[in-house]
Amino acid sequence: MSQGRVYVWDPCQDEFTGGRLRLDTVPLAHLNGAAHGHARLGGRFVDVVNGARIVEPGSTETSPTCTAIGDARPDDQGNFLWDPAAGGGRRAKTGGRLSLDPAACVQASHFGEVNAYYHITRMAERIDTLLSRLGDKPLPRVRVVVNAHQVPDGPVDARDAARAADGTPWEPLRTSRYLCHAPADPPDRDGLAARCLGEIQLAPGSRMTKEGWLPRLAGTRYRTTAAHIAGHLYRQYGFHVSRHTADFMANSLQRPSRQNNAKTATASAVSDYWAASMLGTPHVWCWHHRHDGHVIHPRSLASATTMADLAAMKTPSARDTATVLAAALWDLRGRLNRDGDADCDLLVLAALLTVRRLWDAPYRPDRAQTRTLRNGFAVFAACLLHADTLSFDGRHRERIKTAMRGRGIDICDDTIARLSQPSVPPTATSTTDAAWPGTPRRSAPASPKPSSRSTTTSYTPTRWRPGCATGAMHPTTWRRSATS
Repeated sequence: MSQGRVYVWDPCQDEFTGGRLRLDTVPLAHLNGAAHGHARLGGRFVDVVNGARIVEPGSTETSPTCTAIGDARPDDQGNFLWDPAAGGGRRAKTGGRLSLDPAACVQASHFGEVNAYYHITRMAERIDTLLSRLGDKPLPRVRVVVNAHQVPDGPVDARDAARAADGTPWEPLRTSRYLCHAPADPPDRDGLAARCLGEIQLAPGSRMTKEGWLPRLAGTRYRTTAAHIAGHLYRQYGFHVSRHTADFMANSLQRPSRQNNAKTATASAVSDYWAASMLGTPHVWCWHHRHDGHVIHPRSLASATTMADLAAMKTPSARDTATVLAAALWDLRGRLNRDGDADCDLLVLAALLTVRRLWDAPYRPDRAQTRTLRNGFAVFAACLLHADTLSFDGRHRERIKTAMRGRGIDICDDTIARLSQPSVPPTATSTTDAAWPGTPRRSAPASPKPSSRSTTTSYTPTRWRPGCATGAMHPTTWRRSATS
């Protein structure tokens, strides 16, 4: 099995952050040893590509040369052993201008690929195990682009050349993001299917930090490259989990080319929880931010913020809002662990699958109304209770209520009523959806009448579209075939 050098987080109760960071060489599980004739960082759960660009040494203002670094390749033993190089290092003055060391950029970029593969595969393994316990299908593979949309460091002419080569305006990516549907461009690279169902774009480092575990381990200031920080990796993969379980934005009702990449507060809160769960600490951002007895990051899940505190703010940010639910879930995890119950991850995932059952109507649901039904902290709290009833016989009910009410989060009674009803009305041909309180009357799609000729006529669906509340498909056009 191939090995790679990555950052590993070890739980440690003696540290305020709940763990310690170390650099280690670990096995890379589920790695395809030879994909399309050569080894690369692609496996069962994730495919990693490198989007970094550098200006070649010797480039001048009049003749800049910008090249792509390319994907990481293994050594002769099949291992991926790269140096973190302090995230790419500091800018040095060369040739009368400030620029990054190309050798350090290459090392840090390839190290980010290996680090991203290891941590996302680690989380994907856990989610896959939980989904199998719940009897649900596995998630599709995700593509990870390290140093996505990196502006080449160097002369302005080199940046213009990069924009011209791509054919589109070059927009620097200042933060990591998750796209529900990977674009078709760029085309397939080394046999990698570009049209995958999810892409994580990791931003290149935009600043230097001297706080947190990364500079402490490196012994110098560290560039905050997203691929080097496990909190970013786990959080972005959490959006991938939400997209293919809860689907808060009802993207299953949209064509792949028209997916909505907006992130709701509930999806952000659940992603923050997954990052904390994988690290085993509420201080998700302690790798590159200060966390001690005097200073705690405002988005830490150890925050004491409640819904009442948000109401007192003039304009609370979306991240502040998400922290309340994320902290409530972390409180719930602590209550279950104290009682010897380690089912919080399974409970949260079951709640995400429960959210997927919420539609505004069983036939031809409306996207906007479905999004409204699926979003809100009170809605997710109700889904937690329903998931607890189905998967754990309701033994966590009181602890869920205590954790939610401790943060000022209510329970949506309408959501509980909807989940208590069958997914489809008892009579499929009924003109009223009795099982869906508060929804307008909708008629079920009527099957076409057979021909009155003596021949036997059968109807088979030729085109399908998503829309049935049970997750199945319903026919929209029919083809008649007559047999004598």
